[in-house]
Amino acid sequence: MVSIILDLNSKKQLLNLDNSLKEEINALKEELEDHLTAINENTNEIESNYELIAELSLKLEKIEERLEALELALNSQNIEKQEIEQLNHKEKKIFLTIYKEEQNYLSYADIAALHNISESTARYYIDSLIKKGIPIIKRVINGRMHFKLNPYFRQLQTKHNIVKIKPQLTLDAFDQKILD
Repeated sequence: MVSIILDLNSKKQLLNLDNSLKEEINALKEELEDHLTAINENTNEIESNYELIAELSLKLEKIEERLEALELALNSQNIEKQEIEQLNHKEKKIFLTIYKEEQNYLSYADIAALHNISESTARYYIDSLIKKGIPIIKRVINGRMHFKLNPYFRQLQTKHNIVKIKPQLTLDAFDQKILD
């Protein structure tokens, strides 16, 4: 009879243990569900923030384009009044390289490769052109500085040869582009 009582006590203890384990497991499930809900809410918030950042990025690009257009318009008004200092032979070649590119921006690396010079030397010549009054538009693309000639100045150069480049040098530069 004693063994039966022990077995009943053991069964009660086991049932109590089983019930308390079930309660603990249910409590853990609820806690995990709460965490999952919080994670889902955070994920949704992150996705919303990403979408807003993407929209802001597009708007900033449009603003940048508008600012460039305004800068171009303002600079174009002053170009005709601006004095251009005489360029040396190498500066003229660098100028013609930029002049040839109507649509694309060039980088220092592009200029360096085209003229077999270092990027720092290309930077020196570009800075020299700017200091001498050549209106060059600068823009950062993919973290690197790029530039092109002000389109209005390009038209004036075409019509009036403001930089005073000999026709042969111009022809040589365009022939080089055709051969490349």
